[in-house]
Amino acid sequence: GTLEGVDVGDSVGKTGGQTINIRGMGADYTLVLIDGRRQSTAGSVTPNGFGETSTSFMPPVSAIERIEVVRGPMSTLYGSDAMGGVVNIITRKVGDVWGGSFGADVTLQGDDEFGTIFGSNIYANGPIVTDLLGLAVRGSYSTRDPSELTYEAAGGVEAPVTGFGRSSTGNEIWSLGGRLNFTPHADHDLWLDLDTSSQWYDNSTGQMGTNTTAGGYGDALEFKRHQAALAHNWRLGFGSLESNLSFNQTETVGRIIPNGVAGAGGPRKLESENTVFDTKFNSQWENHTFTVGGQYWDAEMMDGVAPVAFEHQQWALFAEDEWRFTETFAVTLGARYDDHSAFGEHLSPRAYAVWNLTDNWTLKGGMSQGFKTPRLEQLAAGINGFGNQGRTPLLGTPTLQPETSTSAEIAVFYDNRSNFRADFTVFNNTFEDKIATGEPVANCSFGVSQANYT
Repeated sequence: GTLEGVDVGDSVGKTGGQTINIRGMGADYTLVLIDGRRQSTAGSVTPNGFGETSTSFMPPVSAIERIEVVRGPMSTLYGSDAMGGVVNIITRKVGDVWGGSFGADVTLQGDDEFGTIFGSNIYANGPIVTDLLGLAVRGSYSTRDPSELTYEAAGGVEAPVTGFGRSSTGNEIWSLGGRLNFTPHADHDLWLDLDTSSQWYDNSTGQMGTNTTAGGYGDALEFKRHQAALAHNWRLGFGSLESNLSFNQTETVGRIIPNGVAGAGGPRKLESENTVFDTKFNSQWENHTFTVGGQYWDAEMMDGVAPVAFEHQQWALFAEDEWRFTETFAVTLGARYDDHSAFGEHLSPRAYAVWNLTDNWTLKGGMSQGFKTPRLEQLAAGINGFGNQGRTPLLGTPTLQPETSTSAEIAVFYDNRSNFRADFTVFNNTFEDKIATGEPVANCSFGVSQANYT
């Protein structure tokens, strides 16, 4: 089905992969979660138009129970990146009996200029020890033949389609993961989840980037991700406490250090490591349903064109309360406080109201603020990357502040409780402190002095 305000495939990157945009905000402002764990990294290890590769690190379809989408800023609960909205992919729970599924598919194009696509996925779960220990395993594999698109050029000459991402290159994508569930007590659940995945793309003819030292690309590009998560759910008599510790390592292989930089011609290391601890307490008291929690995020990024690693630490506290005044009217108030090692403090408030006018009509509206922290490399002093096919050095700015947005909306919903639903929403986004590329700096080099930024 479709969901208004959400665009999938509105734009594509150099690999031909699709992006997720919400309410006109680009993919960088959509926070993607898997079981509540953020998938975005603090620094970009896929620079120069490869950000869409993150959508190919998702679990296989057979492992997904449902997908939840929240439109509009949700930084109050989720922090950075949730300016446009949130997509939370919920995976299937381990069952009481063993079961599973296997699927395979092939896409044969109507025009043989487009490459054939093959795909498969597998999922199985069940108990190892009834009511105590359970296991789920999942995997997927797909491959695509290269497209060989052409167009009629001047003079009626047939010419190949050029331009990165416009003619999909050959690729191979796979993932493998598993989860171990442990229930030592009726009130406690613990689980360990491990996942590894890889995307390989052919660049032998420079389909995605000039494959020379000057261009900074090799004959193939590979994007890797390894994840681990340990979680605990505690069902208390007066609420529930959910905590998880996650580790995400994302790496790009196949980039080359361009000319003019120490080590030119050698492999360019692009690797990011993110360790995040999340905890939240959910409870009810009289006509209040509330959540309080916190987060600690330690991030590090290594880039072969920079002399040192980029890093930051960030912690946050948040609270949200749904206050139900009557059976038909409720107001939600929330706020989040973040403290970042580079730019300091930030506060994100939210207020939202829901009024069930009748059994069929509902009125909703509110205001919320979102923010996005500068990427690790954007805060670095000196050269942090290259654009223009390896010819233009890019510099960071240590004094950057977060991008922020304020969103106001009002919506009317109708549901006849049978076979028809409709809604009408009006919203306004005010965007401030947009981070953009500035004017070129002459004779730039590593370790540029603070005076260059002020």
